[in-house]
Amino acid sequence: MFKKIILGLMISIFSFSVALTLEDLQQRLNHPVISADFVQKRSLQGMKKPIISSGNFIVSTEKGLYWSQISPFKLTMVLTKDKLLQQIEKGQPEILTAKRNPQIFQFNQLLSSLFSMNIEEMNEYFEIDLNTKTSDWTLILHPKKEPINKIFKKIILQGHDFINSVELLDQQGDSTLIQFSHHQKSDVLSIEDSQKFNL
Repeated sequence: MFKKIILGLMISIFSFSVALTLEDLQQRLNHPVISADFVQKRSLQGMKKPIISSGNFIVSTEKGLYWSQISPFKLTMVLTKDKLLQQIEKGQPEILTAKRNPQIFQFNQLLSSLFSMNIEEMNEYFEIDLNTKTSDWTLILHPKKEPINKIFKKIILQGHDFINSVELLDQQGDSTLIQFSHHQKSDVLSIEDSQKFNL
């Protein structure tokens, strides 16, 4: 009996790994609103220890991306379809527009597509390898279009029901690992969170 249960589990896991496609993954991960905490480790050539920062983020398919770094200093970024706000501590906010800074917005829109798992946008910039040997998945993105291929060697996403980590490997030999925890999903933004996107 015990052997049958184990065999059944193995078959179900194998079946899951074979059946999972990019479209399945997009359906699983593309929620109207996702929020989580993050820890970011930036490893630079010539530095013995990584630069570590932490905070939280909200990504909304309607509003955009809200990124709030809390440690080691306060940094807030709000990305909408046509504007990017950046504020350090309580300094003067800097607002960039898509019209004046198209390349910055091209990169930031790409970042948003990663968090929302927009496969159509990702296919435009990357060759995509999907690995589903276990119930978890790994997505390896190989840049194929400028300016992304001039910046990154590859981007690796890992997760299950949510994206658990994103690793950025750049052309200079530096890397950034962002790990996520305490994910929450919702159909709509709360009033408080919606106000965070008001530029």
